[in-house]
Amino acid sequence: MVKEPVKDKSKSEKSSKPIHWLLLAILGAAFLLTGLFPSGKNSGSMNETEQRIASALSRIRDAGDTHVVIYSAETGAFSAADSPTGALIIATGADDIAVQLRLMEAATTLLNLPPDSIRIYPMEENP
Repeated sequence: MVKEPVKDKSKSEKSSKPIHWLLLAILGAAFLLTGLFPSGKNSGSMNETEQRIASALSRIRDAGDTHVVIYSAETGAFSAADSPTGALIIATGADDIAVQLRLMEAATTLLNLPPDSIRIYPMEENP
């Protein structure tokens, strides 16, 4: 009985497998990132509802300048026809825990969201 020699996989087949996984990981990350940011919308601009809420929140004592992003699970971006599912509030005074509490209370009331759906962060100071 003659045994056929076992064929070794070529180096190109072996080395291409990690590249496939790397490409798949990069594509997956790109897909996730594009799903987090609304398409066709400048990430630096707020829509009318976000502007109204930011204006109201900035009047809270020591809140300072405020930027609001409202998220909707239906479309990603928020419009008046959607129900908000989350919000991000960035305020210059948000490094004070008392200001964070006041912003949280106001945002939960304005947006009818539970507190765990709202994130509040201090605004970066311009150098």
